[in-house]
Amino acid sequence: MSNKWTPQQWQAITTRGTNLLVAAGAGAGKTAVLVERIIRRITDPRAPINVDQLLVVTFTNAAAAEMRERIGGALTEAVANNPEDERLARQLALLGRASIATLHSFCLDLLRQYFYRVGLDPAFRVADATEAELLRIDVLEQLLEEKYQTEDETFLHLVDAYGGSHDDGRLQEIILQLDKLASSQPDPEVWLEQLPQILQDKEVFQDWLGQLGRLVKEELLAARNALRSALAIASQPDGPEQYIDCLQQELLQVEYVLDSVPDYAWDELRQQVRTIAFARLPSKRGGDKVLREQAKQAREEAKKCLQKLEGILLAQSEAELVDGLAAVVPAMELLCQLVCHFRHRFAQAKQQKGLVDFNDLEHLALRILREGGAVEVRQRYAEILVDEYQDINGVQEAILQLVADPEGKSNQLFMVGDVKQSIYRFRLADPTLFLHKYKTYGEQPQLGRRIDLAHNFRSRPSVLAAVNFLFRQLMTETVGELAYDTSAELVAGANYPEAEGTLTPQVEVMLLERSTGAASTDDEEDPLAELDATSREARCVAQAIRRLVEEERPRVWDKQLQAYRPLAYRDIVILLRVTQGRANTYLEQLRQLEVPAYAELGSGYFQATEVQTMLSLLQIIDNPRQDIPLAAVLRSPLVGLSGAELAQIRLARPQESFYAAVLEASSQRDRLGEKLRQFLADLDRWREEARRNNLSELIWQIYRDTGYFRQVGAMPGGAQRQANLRALHDRARQYEQTSFRGLFRFLRFIERLQAEEGDLGTAPALGENDDVVRIMSVHKSKGLEFPVVFVGGMGNQFKICNGTCWSIRNWDWDPWR
Repeated sequence: MSNKWTPQQWQAITTRGTNLLVAAGAGAGKTAVLVERIIRRITDPRAPINVDQLLVVTFTNAAAAEMRERIGGALTEAVANNPEDERLARQLALLGRASIATLHSFCLDLLRQYFYRVGLDPAFRVADATEAELLRIDVLEQLLEEKYQTEDETFLHLVDAYGGSHDDGRLQEIILQLDKLASSQPDPEVWLEQLPQILQDKEVFQDWLGQLGRLVKEELLAARNALRSALAIASQPDGPEQYIDCLQQELLQVEYVLDSVPDYAWDELRQQVRTIAFARLPSKRGGDKVLREQAKQAREEAKKCLQKLEGILLAQSEAELVDGLAAVVPAMELLCQLVCHFRHRFAQAKQQKGLVDFNDLEHLALRILREGGAVEVRQRYAEILVDEYQDINGVQEAILQLVADPEGKSNQLFMVGDVKQSIYRFRLADPTLFLHKYKTYGEQPQLGRRIDLAHNFRSRPSVLAAVNFLFRQLMTETVGELAYDTSAELVAGANYPEAEGTLTPQVEVMLLERSTGAASTDDEEDPLAELDATSREARCVAQAIRRLVEEERPRVWDKQLQAYRPLAYRDIVILLRVTQGRANTYLEQLRQLEVPAYAELGSGYFQATEVQTMLSLLQIIDNPRQDIPLAAVLRSPLVGLSGAELAQIRLARPQESFYAAVLEASSQRDRLGEKLRQFLADLDRWREEARRNNLSELIWQIYRDTGYFRQVGAMPGGAQRQANLRALHDRARQYEQTSFRGLFRFLRFIERLQAEEGDLGTAPALGENDDVVRIMSVHKSKGLEFPVVFVGGMGNQFKICNGTCWSIRNWDWDPWR
């Protein structure tokens, strides 16, 4: 065994003849292990295989490109060391045709080869996201319009109940979401047919009651912990001891019910919870005022938990719950029928245009494999290697199982992943598929072998110790579907040379008050007093970064140089759970302290003035009789009218549309009339071009005619503004590469995008090597390395989706113990 590898890594590289699940933690070198396994399969002296006999599946094109590049580099090195080996040299030539790609690319190759088996037009093409979304909306609206014409009472009831307050937008969202969930299943129609039956299944109902019972227990635990905290405060030397008797009685009531939760039937549990009574606290004043208020506040938290139980979780009896589910069944049946009809209509619409979307790639490939293609495809590959296996869903799992040998004798599955990175079910991933193999491979080795790669070669031991300490207490099977035991812990594997001037301490917790409380005489001198919680946190982070880079100047390890160098801004990242709505605040505070920073925002694009102005102009090019967009364009730098001139236009035709007033004012022989005549002439010309030319050409022509692109470049933040305008042009060009055409449809798509997603991130205006602090989401930073990391928003309550939602505040943890 090479000294380069740990014993576990070496096992993952060399184990043969069985399905293999490699549970690789963060920084465990899984990609290096994957590449080494591939190279050793190719160069095996006893049973070598060609590189094109391997199917390597990744989840992003970037990961596939990196994998191909690494394999190519390893092969080049091997050929250099063995120049006479002709077979090895041939592998470099075969690398270009090797199946190293995303699962979607693999499915696309299957469709191009076996299109005739599923009745697909050989000239089909893959619809991009914009085109698919536009077609999806058209099909759904047409389907719902036909349903309205039937005046079916059940459908109208469904719309009234779930459609929304003013339109059926909410119902459309439900249909599209249900379609998306169905598409992640191997048999979508079967899955949809079974949904209404689940509502009437007694075993499922009892399991659901069990889940509700666990939620009830969580709330009771939260109430108990809050009362314990209140009692601990009241028991302090200066605490309100007059509250102790009352708090003890209330705590005993909660603990009595809590200890017997598993023994109660649902209705009995409701009754027992309702017996918990909170008495009125003694009116006698005593003890420190601050401690008295803290005790009251903790007690109020307990009362809120009980109110939530009585008003929400335990609001209905078991009979009422059964009746409620029975009443929902007809609506659920109709909803599932609507989704099925929508899927069939959408499939027909795509077939007419010769299109397939990403869901079609998977389902049509699965159909090819099920209908006889699996045997032929299986013979091509000696092994299937899957990266990021924790992000797999049901359809993808079915495809991989069909490509692999069902008996596990010829081509086995080599699966690498970390379920701890998929507990939030990103993109409808089903981590239970990973967890099932994780448990069964450990208990039944005949089904496959499990190898844990726990060594982390990225972080320092102190960082890993802090992570392990935290997650040993937080991650359980109830919360995260996996117990953070010794097999899940990260083990330090990286050795950093000792040097003076490095960062100490390497793990630090910054504690801030979320609110400053009542104003005090010192608030005037406190720069944080006027800030909200997020801004206060961002200011403290900005101060710490500035102090690190400008004053302390610690030395950090550079992996490329293999040496220490002074800390730079680009070495620092601020991680947030969600950047939208928070990254802007961080950017503002960093800019105030002159700390260069950059974030890919999930908002701000449609709110950008230059984008709003261009969209308003496109709206009146499509239809000039729109008062608000017309007034916005006239007031903008495109025309440059003042508020007084707009009022003068309005007075030209007070009772008619603003466009009619503009036509009237343009006939006047004055300076305003001249401006309007020039604008109307340009508008007529642009409207003519919109009918004749491409939309992207029209947008760039407007930039040239008005000089608006150059003008925004001269404004503050000009580079960002020009990047936003270029992004609008690029989106128009992408739109025209679809089967849709026309300005009206483009504007309609933009409106839908704003309604559903709210906004887009501003166009990027910085490169990867700029010396700035990055602000990223935790997910975005996955796989990246930064010497200094600030994690923000750690004081916010969060929820983890596990069938139901669990709140961190409900865990059995008492800060006063």
